[in-house]
Amino acid sequence: MKYDENDNLLYFSTEQSTSYEEKRLVIDHMARTSMDILGSAFKEGGVFRGGASGEDRPKNTTGPIAAVAAIIIFLGVIGGVMSGSFVIAAVAAGIGLFILSIVSFLGNNNASENKYSQLQDNGKLLTGKAGGVALLAFSLACLIPAGLYVAMDMESSPAVVLGIGCFLVATVITSIANIISGNNKAKNVYTGTVSARCIGYLKKTRTSSNNSRHGYHRNRVYIVGTPIFEFDHMGVLHKAFLNEYSQGRLKPSYGEQVELNINPENPDDILYLPFLKKRNVTNVITGIICLIFAVLCFWGMTIM
Repeated sequence: MKYDENDNLLYFSTEQSTSYEEKRLVIDHMARTSMDILGSAFKEGGVFRGGASGEDRPKNTTGPIAAVAAIIIFLGVIGGVMSGSFVIAAVAAGIGLFILSIVSFLGNNNASENKYSQLQDNGKLLTGKAGGVALLAFSLACLIPAGLYVAMDMESSPAVVLGIGCFLVATVITSIANIISGNNKAKNVYTGTVSARCIGYLKKTRTSSNNSRHGYHRNRVYIVGTPIFEFDHMGVLHKAFLNEYSQGRLKPSYGEQVELNINPENPDDILYLPFLKKRNVTNVITGIICLIFAVLCFWGMTIM
């Protein structure tokens, strides 16, 4: 994604590691950013859609369908919980996820990118065909146990174990889809290579919820960041960064020269292969662990 020095949504830093003093600066900066976004939302009519209004706003053809799917999931799960029937909840979730998978396969080619896109974390997103495969897998993970429970008059305990196993298999499929999608993009989209220099980092806050040992709930705030690269492509100087954030000591080092893969049709669309390899390793480990537990679940059903 193109880096614009005039945008100050995220905190710019040249430090690989975040000190306690800098952490406070990042938190204060992101608090001001949040207030600016709220103000822009009222003034511009929706910042994440580019602030456009009326005919200038890109039409989102899949958004209403996704909204309907979300409503189906919400009402179905609530209705199932209130009625004490996990079948209703599972079927509603399965149908909703199936609709979302179709939406993901279709994609939204009219979506516009704007400066607020940098607040997202593309490293956490699974979109397009890979996202469609993942959503379809989780849809079947809801529908298959519910269908077998009704058709075979299963007891609730084996059905629950079957459901857990199916969800674990869906996670394995998601990991595989993520690996294939990332490798295909590296091979077919990011076909150009340039020598780039790390000129700094963009940092932001991320929050995780956890319960303390004393029994009360609290939110933990930590800092994540992503490197900014500067490179020359066909005589034009580019500054770009990845919407893929990590915690701890950031890589590459400030000032380090690295090889960067770029999309020739859009040089600001970049890929840093060490990030892709790290993501693939994480997906492989996740897939193996989930596959082992899935096998244990299915084996456990046979002795119940």
